[in-house]
Amino acid sequence: LFPYTTLFRSMKQGMETPCGIIPDSGTTQLMGPQEHVLSLEASICSKWERCQIHSNGMPSSQAFRQLLLKCGDWLSEDKGLLEIPSFFFHVKNGDGKPEVYELTAWAWVTELTGKDWDGSTKKVCQSSIGTHEYNTQLNGPVWIFGMPLFYEYNVGYDMSTKQVSLKKEECQPCSAEGGVSDRKSVV
Repeated sequence: LFPYTTLFRSMKQGMETPCGIIPDSGTTQLMGPQEHVLSLEASICSKWERCQIHSNGMPSSQAFRQLLLKCGDWLSEDKGLLEIPSFFFHVKNGDGKPEVYELTAWAWVTELTGKDWDGSTKKVCQSSIGTHEYNTQLNGPVWIFGMPLFYEYNVGYDMSTKQVSLKKEECQPCSAEGGVSDRKSVV
């Protein structure tokens, strides 16, 4: 999320990780510290050619959000939201080794219909990345990973090991009883 080396430099003695995440299906956004969100959005803007041009070579969170609001002018059928670069986050696995996960723009950008100044309707987009401050002594600033994480991954939790699992899987059809059909539980 936030530049990885910056986070490790900010670790204080006694901390286990430079930051943390809490997966929460009841939260609609990805939420993190304002400093991290601004840096993340500026980083996405710097990797997205359209945003670099829009920002006149000065990528920023503000330029990124302005461009999203104008998505009705540039959003195309061939690439759609996948024109916007993904971002990646690192999570320690049960063995303490970092694993890298991707969140595509499809998961965290929302397309809406809005009214233009002349009363006509127009497609607009907005980021599902918001700010909130939650700091811990052991894990530093904590992000809440809401619905965008669940759009991209099958999120599980093993009660015995207290470990979260993230798996990319295709959606499975539901059975007549309301559960997933012919699928074994991973957790």
